[in-house]
Amino acid sequence: GIFVYAAHPSQRDDAEDDYEYSGPRWYVTCTEAVMRHYEAVGVAPPPPAEMQEILWPRPKDRRKPWLTEMGWTLVPEGSEPQVMHADICSSEADKSRRPGRGRYHHFAWKPNATDLCTTNVVPGAFSEGCATWEDYNNWTQVRGNAIIFDSEMLHRGGITAPGSGWTSTLTLQVCSGSGWPALHERVSEGLMWYTQQMGWEEGAAVDANVGGPRAPSWRRAIVERRDETTGRYTVRLDSGEARRRLGRQ
Repeated sequence: GIFVYAAHPSQRDDAEDDYEYSGPRWYVTCTEAVMRHYEAVGVAPPPPAEMQEILWPRPKDRRKPWLTEMGWTLVPEGSEPQVMHADICSSEADKSRRPGRGRYHHFAWKPNATDLCTTNVVPGAFSEGCATWEDYNNWTQVRGNAIIFDSEMLHRGGITAPGSGWTSTLTLQVCSGSGWPALHERVSEGLMWYTQQMGWEEGAAVDANVGGPRAPSWRRAIVERRDETTGRYTVRLDSGEARRRLGRQ
């Protein structure tokens, strides 16, 4: 259920050859273990409603989202920065990202609350993973214990100081419901198997929006049924009334 594989390697910024790497970086994925954990209920818990409004402002994007990766990085001490890359990209896919419409998001956070992520990002660089020397001159370093960024944006892991020991960053990645079809064009069929739909299981206590997207009004409710095809739910409100609503995670 847990696998280790080589991630994008480290490379000096002044390397003259594209394949002149300075050292390895590793990623430990526990996605299969997560899938087994939620196998009985069929869905993993979705992000809180407030978080979903940040990730997916459009209600359509919140329907039937997916968990696509979960694990942590392993980086040796004294490593140069990682090669610039995008997590999800394709040189052949037609369904490119629309401006202002994030569909794949990357969460990263440090196990120790006092440590900061040092990821380098290139704001606005959505180039299907293709980096230029200009991108290497325009990156900025994040500084926060927990960060969220677009998985299609160019980024890289930062340097690690000599004597700091191996460092780790916990990560997970999610896909919006509307971004799911395009993901099939960017990821192999084998990797698509390691994905887990997110949602609420039957019997879960939730807050149901009975006012609609323009005038939200939230009521406590219990999930009675989930439609596998549409992502819609039937919930029982406190009053006992059954109400069908959109699968807003």
